[in-house]
Amino acid sequence: MAMEQRLRAGYGDSILTPELGAGLVGYGPYLDRNAEVVLDDLKARVVAVEDGRTCVVVIVCDLIGFTIDTSDAIRDRIAADLGVPRSHVMLSCTHTHSGPATLPFRAMAAVDSGYLEWASDSILSAVRRARADLKPADVAWARTVPEPIGHNRRRGTFEPIDPFLRTAAFVREDRTLHICAYSCHPVTLGASKAISADWPGATARAFELSGDRALVLQGYCGDIDPVTNRNAWGQGTIEDLNLMGHIICTRARKAAARAPRLGDAAVAAYEERIELPLDVPASSEALDAHREWWAGRMSDGRNARLIAEWLSDAQANRERAQTHPVTSDVPVAGLRIGGGMLVGLPGEVFSGYAEVIGTEGAVSAPVGFCNGDVGYIPTADAYADLGDYACYLAPKYYGIFAFRPDIETTVREALVRASRALAEDAEAV
Repeated sequence: MAMEQRLRAGYGDSILTPELGAGLVGYGPYLDRNAEVVLDDLKARVVAVEDGRTCVVVIVCDLIGFTIDTSDAIRDRIAADLGVPRSHVMLSCTHTHSGPATLPFRAMAAVDSGYLEWASDSILSAVRRARADLKPADVAWARTVPEPIGHNRRRGTFEPIDPFLRTAAFVREDRTLHICAYSCHPVTLGASKAISADWPGATARAFELSGDRALVLQGYCGDIDPVTNRNAWGQGTIEDLNLMGHIICTRARKAAARAPRLGDAAVAAYEERIELPLDVPASSEALDAHREWWAGRMSDGRNARLIAEWLSDAQANRERAQTHPVTSDVPVAGLRIGGGMLVGLPGEVFSGYAEVIGTEGAVSAPVGFCNGDVGYIPTADAYADLGDYACYLAPKYYGIFAFRPDIETTVREALVRASRALAEDAEAV
């Protein structure tokens, strides 16, 4: 490996707030949520890191998510602009449910192609600002356990959750740039018609009030909701958001201040494409039985319409899907910066997977909604409940067929490969 060089880090951001009237996504079918007010701006935030040999960029957008194809197109554009491989560009979303449609969900607002094109331009502008802002920096990685802002929404308890807040702090002479990763669904405000970046946006603003800058990455939050939802689902307030932001910001800054700093640190990138197994019904009769089961549980008009539309598409696509029952080209990505790493998956990943990533001696941060979004990625035990939302209902919004329980084996093995490759300073494109 080439001699390590002095690390440099830079920050940039840009606005992603859509116009009022934009369709908002999340919280259920056929809600006709159109934005009436902006509580806080949506942004693309970027940290660029250069080690003297190459540059990597970490991007987080206050958006619901992107398809893999959209993410690949944006990343290709950025990579070409920077002159680096696509694997050096990590593009993630916070998954706020108070933002515009950037991902096609059945029974929700349609994606506006014009907005996507504008958003791509805006993201590239933020990357260019981060690259222009590169300055010498020491990096400090820290892991701490803050007061939890999220609970396990399937069990209504604080177990299991991913309790850890991971932080990389790039300490420069003028300010510190933070990359934080924490796992909690950004659904604090419920199905309002307000635009908001939810708690990740509030956290970034808390850092800005201190004079620093921060990327707040969504972790593996598939089974974690805000604590404000335990007794009054979706009834959170701006005050709740500010409190959440204060907690995460304060704990991250305190942990990073105590962590050892490294000025000479190498960066490395990793990316692998995998296939995730689909549970495609063996017959039309099996599909009908599945539909009748769900129809009996969800008999109100909006959900009945959702199930009927899903059945129509599933019947039309069942035989084709059976020939190769997988979701293909699913990216598993990672970046290593000195003694820590970011490991990303494209979806709503259950928190239990966070324990898989990393190697001894490294702070390893999970990144959800990373380089795309294929839907929920549950652990195998969740499939025992035939009424589980993440396993069986959410796929009807995302596409057609659910994943099989053995998705856990596939994902765990991929995460181990990514962690080991990054630990060995390997790069795969």
